Amino acid sequence: MTASSAEVIRSEEEARILIVDDEPDVVTLLAESLQHADPSWQVEAETDPQRALERLAEEDFDCLITDLVMPAVGGLRLAQEARSLDENLALIAITGCGTLECSIEAMRIGFADFLEKPFDLDEVRQAVTRTLRQRHQRARRDLRFAELAQAKTRLETEQAQLNQKLNVATHDLVLSSQRIARRMDELVLAADVARTLMGVIELEDLLGLSAELVGDRIPCRTSTIALYETRENAVGLLVRAHPETDDPPALSWLRTPIDSGVMCRAAQTAKS
Repeated sequence: MTASSAEVIRSEEEARILIVDDEPDVVTLLAESLQHADPSWQVEAETDPQRALERLAEEDFDCLITDLVMPAVGGLRLAQEARSLDENLALIAITGCGTLECSIEAMRIGFADFLEKPFDLDEVRQAVTRTLRQRHQRARRDLRFAELAQAKTRLETEQAQLNQKLNVATHDLVLSSQRIARRMDELVLAADVARTLMGVIELEDLLGLSAELVGDRIPCRTSTIALYETRENAVGLLVRAHPETDDPPALSWLRTPIDSGVMCRAAQTAKS
Protein backbone atom coordinates (compact mmCIF):
# COMPACT_ATOMS: atom_id res chain seq x y z
CA MET A 1 0.00 0.00 0.00
CA THR A 2 1.12 3.56 -0.66
CA ALA A 3 1.63 5.74 2.41
CA SER A 4 1.21 9.50 2.05
CA SER A 5 3.81 11.94 3.38
CA ALA A 6 1.48 12.92 6.24
CA GLU A 7 1.01 9.26 7.20
CA VAL A 8 4.78 8.71 7.14
CA ILE A 9 5.28 11.63 9.52
CA ARG A 10 2.55 10.39 11.87
CA SER A 11 4.18 6.93 11.97
CA GLU A 12 7.64 8.25 12.84
CA GLU A 13 7.48 7.10 16.45
CA GLU A 14 5.81 3.73 15.67
CA ALA A 15 7.57 2.38 12.58
CA ARG A 16 6.50 -0.95 11.07
CA ILE A 17 9.42 -3.06 9.85
CA LEU A 18 9.19 -6.21 7.70
CA ILE A 19 12.18 -8.59 7.59
CA VAL A 20 12.36 -11.08 4.69
CA ASP A 21 14.94 -13.90 4.55
CA ASP A 22 14.62 -17.54 3.57
CA GLU A 23 16.65 -18.51 6.67
CA PRO A 24 14.30 -18.66 9.71
CA ASP A 25 17.14 -18.26 12.22
CA VAL A 26 18.24 -15.01 10.56
CA VAL A 27 14.79 -13.39 10.54
CA THR A 28 14.15 -14.45 14.15
CA LEU A 29 17.47 -13.02 15.33
CA LEU A 30 16.97 -9.75 13.47
CA ALA A 31 13.37 -9.34 14.63
CA GLU A 32 14.22 -9.90 18.29
CA SER A 33 17.24 -7.60 18.10
CA LEU A 34 15.34 -4.71 16.49
CA GLN A 35 12.32 -5.10 18.75
CA HIS A 36 14.63 -4.94 21.77
CA ALA A 37 16.46 -1.93 20.34
CA ASP A 38 13.28 0.16 20.16
CA PRO A 39 10.05 -1.16 21.72
CA SER A 40 8.04 1.39 19.68
CA TRP A 41 8.99 -0.42 16.48
CA GLN A 42 6.60 -3.10 15.26
CA VAL A 43 8.88 -5.75 13.76
CA GLU A 44 7.49 -8.63 11.68
CA ALA A 45 9.23 -11.38 9.73
CA GLU A 46 8.58 -13.55 6.66
CA THR A 47 10.61 -16.41 5.18
CA ASP A 48 8.49 -16.57 2.01
CA PRO A 49 9.17 -13.65 -0.36
CA GLN A 50 5.85 -14.17 -2.17
CA ARG A 51 3.93 -13.97 1.10
CA ALA A 52 5.96 -10.87 2.01
CA LEU A 53 4.93 -9.22 -1.25
CA GLU A 54 1.27 -10.00 -0.55
CA ARG A 55 1.55 -8.39 2.88
CA LEU A 56 3.25 -5.33 1.42
CA ALA A 57 0.30 -4.94 -0.96
CA GLU A 58 -2.25 -5.26 1.87
CA GLU A 59 -0.53 -3.46 4.76
CA ASP A 60 1.51 -0.32 5.42
CA PHE A 61 5.17 -0.80 6.31
CA ASP A 62 7.82 1.83 6.85
CA CYS A 63 10.94 -0.27 6.23
CA LEU A 64 11.75 -3.48 4.33
CA ILE A 65 14.87 -5.45 5.29
CA THR A 66 15.44 -8.22 2.76
CA ASP A 67 18.04 -10.76 1.76
CA LEU A 68 18.98 -10.30 -1.88
CA VAL A 69 19.58 -13.99 -2.65
CA MET A 70 16.45 -16.11 -2.11
CA PRO A 71 14.76 -18.89 -4.08
CA ALA A 72 11.73 -18.15 -6.27
CA VAL A 73 11.69 -14.39 -5.67
CA GLY A 74 15.00 -12.58 -5.19
CA GLY A 75 15.44 -9.59 -2.93
CA LEU A 76 15.96 -7.13 -5.80
CA ARG A 77 12.71 -8.16 -7.48
CA LEU A 78 10.90 -8.06 -4.14
CA ALA A 79 12.20 -4.54 -3.52
CA GLN A 80 11.21 -3.36 -7.01
CA GLU A 81 7.65 -4.62 -6.65
CA ALA A 82 7.44 -3.26 -3.11
CA ARG A 83 8.57 0.17 -4.30
CA SER A 84 5.95 0.10 -7.05
CA LEU A 85 3.36 -0.27 -4.27
CA ASP A 86 4.89 2.38 -1.98
CA GLU A 87 7.55 4.71 -3.34
CA ASN A 88 8.29 5.96 0.19
CA LEU A 89 9.17 2.50 1.55
CA ALA A 90 12.65 2.45 3.12
CA LEU A 91 14.89 -0.40 1.86
CA ILE A 92 17.83 -2.17 3.55
CA ALA A 93 19.64 -5.08 1.87
CA ILE A 94 21.40 -8.01 3.59
CA THR A 95 23.24 -10.78 1.75
CA GLY A 96 25.89 -13.42 2.23
CA CYS A 97 27.39 -13.16 -1.25
CA GLY A 98 27.44 -9.54 -2.25
CA THR A 99 28.90 -8.47 -5.60
CA LEU A 100 29.64 -5.05 -7.03
CA GLU A 101 26.97 -5.47 -9.70
CA CYS A 102 24.41 -6.50 -7.11
CA SER A 103 25.30 -3.54 -4.91
CA ILE A 104 24.96 -1.12 -7.83
CA GLU A 105 21.56 -2.54 -8.77
CA ALA A 106 20.43 -2.35 -5.14
CA MET A 107 21.41 1.33 -4.94
CA ARG A 108 19.63 2.01 -8.25
CA ILE A 109 16.41 0.53 -6.92
CA GLY A 110 16.65 2.73 -3.84
CA PHE A 111 18.25 0.70 -1.05
CA ALA A 112 19.50 3.06 1.64
CA ASP A 113 21.96 0.52 3.13
CA PHE A 114 23.70 -2.62 1.92
CA LEU A 115 24.88 -5.00 4.71
CA GLU A 116 26.85 -8.20 4.16
CA LYS A 117 26.52 -11.36 6.26
CA PRO A 118 27.70 -12.03 8.84
CA PHE A 119 26.47 -8.62 10.00
CA ASP A 120 26.80 -6.91 13.32
CA LEU A 121 23.41 -6.51 15.01
CA ASP A 122 24.29 -3.06 16.33
CA GLU A 123 25.22 -2.04 12.80
CA VAL A 124 21.80 -3.22 11.60
CA ARG A 125 20.05 -1.26 14.34
CA GLN A 126 21.97 1.89 13.38
CA ALA A 127 21.14 1.34 9.71
CA VAL A 128 17.41 1.00 10.49
CA THR A 129 17.43 4.13 12.67
CA ARG A 130 19.29 6.11 10.02
CA THR A 131 17.08 4.89 7.18
CA LEU A 132 13.83 5.65 9.03
CA ARG A 133 15.10 9.12 9.89
CA GLN A 134 15.91 9.80 6.23
CA ARG A 135 12.46 8.53 5.23
CA HIS A 136 10.75 10.84 7.68
CA GLN A 137 12.85 13.83 6.57
CA ARG A 138 12.00 13.06 2.95
CA ALA A 139 8.31 12.81 3.85
CA ARG A 140 8.41 16.18 5.64
CA ARG A 141 10.08 17.74 2.62
CA ASP A 142 7.51 16.26 0.24
CA LEU A 143 4.66 17.40 2.48
CA ARG A 144 6.12 20.90 2.60
CA PHE A 145 6.45 20.97 -1.19
CA ALA A 146 2.83 19.81 -1.51
CA GLU A 147 1.67 22.56 0.87
CA LEU A 148 3.64 25.15 -1.10
CA ALA A 149 2.15 23.87 -4.36
CA GLN A 150 -1.36 24.13 -2.89
CA ALA A 151 -0.62 27.64 -1.62
CA LYS A 152 0.71 28.61 -5.06
CA THR A 153 -2.42 27.24 -6.74
CA ARG A 154 -4.62 29.07 -4.24
CA LEU A 155 -2.77 32.35 -4.79
CA GLU A 156 -3.00 31.95 -8.56
CA THR A 157 -6.75 31.34 -8.28
CA GLU A 158 -7.20 34.39 -6.04
CA GLN A 159 -5.07 36.47 -8.42
CA ALA A 160 -7.21 35.38 -11.36
CA GLN A 161 -10.38 36.31 -9.44
CA LEU A 162 -8.92 39.71 -8.53
CA ASN A 163 -7.91 40.31 -12.15
CA GLN A 164 -11.43 39.45 -13.27
CA LYS A 165 -12.95 41.86 -10.73
CA LEU A 166 -10.44 44.54 -11.79
CA ASN A 167 -11.37 44.06 -15.44
CA VAL A 168 -15.07 44.41 -14.61
CA ALA A 169 -14.43 47.52 -12.49
CA THR A 170 -12.27 49.02 -15.24
CA HIS A 171 -14.98 48.34 -17.81
CA ASP A 172 -17.61 49.98 -15.58
CA LEU A 173 -15.30 52.94 -15.00
CA VAL A 174 -14.79 53.39 -18.74
CA LEU A 175 -18.55 53.30 -19.32
CA SER A 176 -19.12 55.81 -16.52
CA SER A 177 -16.42 58.06 -17.94
CA GLN A 178 -18.05 57.89 -21.36
CA ARG A 179 -21.46 58.77 -19.89
CA ILE A 180 -19.94 61.69 -17.98
CA ALA A 181 -18.17 62.88 -21.12
CA ARG A 182 -21.43 62.78 -23.11
CA ARG A 183 -23.23 64.66 -20.34
CA MET A 184 -20.50 67.29 -20.25
CA ASP A 185 -20.81 67.69 -24.02
CA GLU A 186 -24.57 68.17 -23.62
CA LEU A 187 -24.05 70.76 -20.89
CA VAL A 188 -21.49 72.62 -22.97
CA LEU A 189 -23.90 72.64 -25.91
CA ALA A 190 -26.75 73.86 -23.68
CA ALA A 191 -24.53 76.60 -22.28
CA ASP A 192 -23.59 77.69 -25.79
CA VAL A 193 -27.27 77.82 -26.77
CA ALA A 194 -28.12 79.78 -23.63
CA ARG A 195 -25.33 82.27 -24.28
CA THR A 196 -26.54 82.65 -27.85
CA LEU A 197 -30.13 83.25 -26.78
CA MET A 198 -29.12 85.73 -24.09
CA GLY A 199 -27.14 87.61 -26.70
CA VAL A 200 -30.19 87.84 -29.00
CA ILE A 201 -33.10 88.32 -26.60
CA GLU A 202 -33.05 91.08 -23.99
CA LEU A 203 -34.40 90.25 -20.56
CA GLU A 204 -37.19 92.83 -20.87
CA ASP A 205 -38.30 91.28 -24.16
CA LEU A 206 -38.32 87.83 -22.57
CA LEU A 207 -40.43 89.10 -19.65
CA GLY A 208 -42.76 90.85 -22.08
CA LEU A 209 -43.28 87.67 -24.08
CA SER A 210 -43.96 85.79 -20.86
CA ALA A 211 -46.51 88.41 -19.74
CA GLU A 212 -48.29 88.22 -23.10
CA LEU A 213 -48.40 84.42 -22.79
CA VAL A 214 -50.05 84.73 -19.36
CA GLY A 215 -52.55 87.25 -20.76
CA ASP A 216 -53.43 84.93 -23.62
CA ARG A 217 -54.03 81.95 -21.37
CA ILE A 218 -55.92 83.70 -18.52
CA PRO A 219 -58.92 86.09 -18.96
CA CYS A 220 -57.57 89.36 -17.60
CA ARG A 221 -57.24 93.07 -18.33
CA THR A 222 -53.54 93.25 -17.41
CA SER A 223 -50.82 90.71 -16.70
CA THR A 224 -47.53 91.36 -14.96
CA ILE A 225 -44.33 89.36 -14.67
CA ALA A 226 -41.49 90.72 -12.57
CA LEU A 227 -38.05 89.60 -11.45
CA TYR A 228 -36.69 91.08 -8.24
CA GLU A 229 -33.64 90.63 -6.10
CA THR A 230 -34.13 89.62 -2.47
CA ARG A 231 -32.01 90.76 0.43
CA GLU A 232 -30.53 87.28 0.50
CA ASN A 233 -29.10 87.91 -2.99
CA ALA A 234 -31.57 85.46 -4.52
CA VAL A 235 -33.83 86.13 -7.49
CA GLY A 236 -37.59 86.16 -6.90
CA LEU A 237 -40.39 85.86 -9.47
CA LEU A 238 -43.82 87.57 -9.46
CA VAL A 239 -46.64 86.57 -11.81
CA ARG A 240 -49.96 88.46 -11.53
CA ALA A 241 -53.05 88.74 -13.75
CA HIS A 242 -55.85 91.30 -13.10
CA PRO A 243 -59.36 90.49 -14.37
CA GLU A 244 -61.40 92.87 -16.50
CA THR A 245 -63.43 93.89 -13.42
CA ASP A 246 -62.35 95.22 -10.07
CA ASP A 247 -62.37 91.69 -8.61
CA PRO A 248 -59.24 90.30 -6.96
CA PRO A 249 -56.45 89.13 -9.30
CA ALA A 250 -57.27 86.05 -11.33
CA LEU A 251 -53.67 84.88 -10.80
CA SER A 252 -51.10 85.95 -8.25
CA TRP A 253 -47.95 83.91 -7.60
CA LEU A 254 -44.73 84.77 -5.81
CA ARG A 255 -41.51 82.79 -5.83
CA THR A 256 -40.51 84.59 -2.58
CA PRO A 257 -42.32 87.22 -0.48
CA ILE A 258 -42.34 90.58 -2.27
CA ASP A 259 -41.62 92.54 0.89
CA SER A 260 -38.25 90.82 1.25
CA GLY A 261 -36.77 92.38 -1.86
CA VAL A 262 -36.71 95.24 -4.31
CA MET A 263 -38.15 95.04 -7.82
CA CYS A 264 -35.48 94.96 -10.47
CA ARG A 265 -37.12 93.97 -13.82
CA ALA A 266 -40.83 93.87 -14.79
CA ALA A 267 -43.09 93.59 -17.82
CA GLN A 268 -46.81 94.30 -18.06
CA THR A 269 -49.34 93.89 -20.81
CA ALA A 270 -52.86 95.31 -21.09
CA LYS A 271 -55.74 94.40 -23.38
CA SER A 272 -57.59 97.20 -25.16
